[in-house]
Amino acid sequence: MKTWQLIGFILFIPFTVFGQTEVKREEIVKVGGDRYIKTIMRYTVGYSNQANKWIDAPYLQFKDGTPLDEYDYDAFDLKSSQASFDQAIRMTFTKKEMDELKNNPPARMTFYYVVSPEGKTLEVAFILPKESKILTDLPPEKFALLEKNLKKYLKWTVDDFGKTMLFLHAWRIVDFPTMKITYPV
Repeated sequence: MKTWQLIGFILFIPFTVFGQTEVKREEIVKVGGDRYIKTIMRYTVGYSNQANKWIDAPYLQFKDGTPLDEYDYDAFDLKSSQASFDQAIRMTFTKKEMDELKNNPPARMTFYYVVSPEGKTLEVAFILPKESKILTDLPPEKFALLEKNLKKYLKWTVDDFGKTMLFLHAWRIVDFPTMKITYPV
């Protein structure tokens, strides 16, 4: 199963990012004390904190700096807690905002993560389709809050092999219309 996930991830990245052949515009958006890179491409819009240093790392590496062999990319097991992800979403979007996201397909976003060997979310980047007006119209402050809440709430379980790494990469596609998330009454 991990091998197929890795193959899917490897095939997904080039078509999502590199297959777009051109960056139409890249701008720096300031939110509070942070600066975000907003990248507008042919089919997608991306947000990434300018302070991120590992989100675009071309390879994983062990704590001593040795690169992970390409055949070992499925050797580690990394799982996120759905409850902690839901908590980050609830702390970012009001019930009304979530209802709007659920009722406006194609509200689909790809989340990219850098995770520590201890299971802490270190970095987050977002890719959303330009065709999703509801997502592209979100203010940069909402992406900054989402990043903050994911770093605060999203917890990961890392196996022993993963704990030998300097950092780990993970990703998740979120289709808001199909999310099963509840809010307190």
